[in-house]
Amino acid sequence: MRALAVLAGVCLAVSACGAAPDGAVVAPDAAPSVVDAFALDRPDDASLDPSDASTPPDAPAALADAPVDARPPLPDADPVRAPVDQWTWVDVPGSACANGRPTGFGINPHANARDVLIFLQGGGACWDGLSCWGPVSTSFYVSTGYGRLEFVTDVARTAMLFMRREAQNPFRDFNLVYVPYCTGDVHAGNRVATYDFFGRRATHHMGARNISLLLPRVVATFPNARRVFLAGDSAGGFGSAFNLARVQEAFPWLRVDVVDDSGPPVQPAGDRWATWARTWGVEIPPECPLCASSIDAFVDHYRTRYSRNRFAVLSFERDAIISTFMGLAPGDFRARVLGLADRADRSWPAARYFVAPGLLHVMQLPPVRPAGFDAWIRRFVDEDPTLRSVRP
Repeated sequence: MRALAVLAGVCLAVSACGAAPDGAVVAPDAAPSVVDAFALDRPDDASLDPSDASTPPDAPAALADAPVDARPPLPDADPVRAPVDQWTWVDVPGSACANGRPTGFGINPHANARDVLIFLQGGGACWDGLSCWGPVSTSFYVSTGYGRLEFVTDVARTAMLFMRREAQNPFRDFNLVYVPYCTGDVHAGNRVATYDFFGRRATHHMGARNISLLLPRVVATFPNARRVFLAGDSAGGFGSAFNLARVQEAFPWLRVDVVDDSGPPVQPAGDRWATWARTWGVEIPPECPLCASSIDAFVDHYRTRYSRNRFAVLSFERDAIISTFMGLAPGDFRARVLGLADRADRSWPAARYFVAPGLLHVMQLPPVRPAGFDAWIRRFVDEDPTLRSVRP
């Protein structure tokens, strides 16, 4: 079982479950590069001048008809001053990667855009000395941390979500926020664990806390946001669900929707979820005590607590990476994914799923995207009321 867990984490890291942004468009004829696609957060940079906006009709009921000045006050945080259509790195004081090194986030605003995509990077997971600090860590950036230099390296990689020139990308005209992953806890932790591996090692599973620290600056930068999508792949896909509550709380005047790519909320084998939740210090909703041991209970909690928030769950039916990570044979994993789909069909009107045949992992990385997916995700983002879920 240990070998399977290590293999899963290695595959999660190597198979690009942590997609990173590509070079942003600077000029129509300019080829992206590290120089023209990256900037630092500087107070004197030209910032966007967001237009005033009324509360969108799909905002939470308590604020749907409220004027803008009746919304909760904005956080006491400085907006990010960043050039449009370029990636800017922003340090976040008080944040921590697993090794204790501070981290931050990337931001790429778009002129006149009022829609925001917050993307959580993937990259494995770890929960003990061997998986976190062994010779082959099962999670990205645990030993190195992730800061400005790592972000520059990530900018050279491609993912459809960040390609402004990609006609099929439904987020091409959004303001983009990129949250790196360096905590080994699927962005869900709030605990410093101590593991033994050739000595005692403090391991900062602070993924959820890091998001709480960066959100005030994101909200201050986009105070007139009309729509917010919280998305992620693999470990970031799991993280997108676990962080919905805090992102929704940060943007109380609108509805936050979720795109979970290859982090399907299905119960793993044995007591794995209970072990991970305890080890990482996952915040368990007080009204859902069973969530400490059951992801199925988490699904029911979200289905009722966030019944208006739209969820897109994307998965290959026998995902070889996630099934191994969860300790499930591919056939058992398939049965649980389709069981989740059945539950959504019966009792979760705001959820849609796209389950594709095969053993692959992460849909939004070319050339993996299955037939029909591009049109489907575009219709989800466009809130097409006729959109139906897809399964093999």
